[in-house]
This record gives sequence, structure tokens and C-alpha cells, in this order.
Amino acid sequence: MAKEFITEDDVSTSYITSSEVYELIGDVNPDYTTIGSNGYITFPGGITFEWGDVSVASGSREVNIKLPKPLSNVFQGYVSVQHPVNEGAYVAYVRSISTTVLKLYKYGSAANTLRWFVIGTV
Repeated sequence: MAKEFITEDDVSTSYITSSEVYELIGDVNPDYTTIGSNGYITFPGGITFEWGDVSVASGSREVNIKLPKPLSNVFQGYVSVQHPVNEGAYVAYVRSISTTVLKLYKYGSAANTLRWFVIGTV
């Protein structure tokens, strides 16, 4: 028969402090670099985050970005667009992604900065 109420005895809660986290990962030395505004970090086990931004001229256009570090597998790519308050609507999306190139598309009349993020493994 199911219990009608959950009590404190039914829940086991334990928290880890930030100092305990630092102690656990203290010996971990991820591969990390930045190249201008672009960069990447590779964690033990090979999971890699890559990021950056690119300035795009006015008009709708495709943008190809060479990833800072080639990947063996790609899981997901993201892009966001920044635009002035007085401008109209803008859209940016990931058109395709390979282990070395992220292909974005920007729609809108003004110049913009596209910020991107990729998750994969090396």
C-alpha cells in the first residue's frame, strides 16, 4: 500500500559544497585554450565544448566557422544573434555542422555578431 504522506525520513538529502567540488576536480587538468574570442575546453574522457563569435556584414548570408579544435564526434551546435533595440527581427540558425566546420545562416538587414557553441568529443 502506498504512503499517503512523504516525511523527512523518506528523503535522504546530501549536498556537496563548492570546496568539496574543487577538491574532487583538483587533479583534473582539462585541455583549454582561447584563440581571440573563440576557444575550447576538453574534459577528461574527451567531451569538448567549443565557443566563439563572428561578426557578420549586413544582409542575409551563410557563415562558415572553422572550429578551434577538430572533433571526432559532434553532438550539438547552437547560435544566438545580438541586435540593436531599434532594429527589426533577426534570425540565426545552424545550417550544418561537421567535425571541423560549423555552418550558420543569418537572416536580417543589419550587421550582427553571432555567438556560437558546439558540443562534441575529440
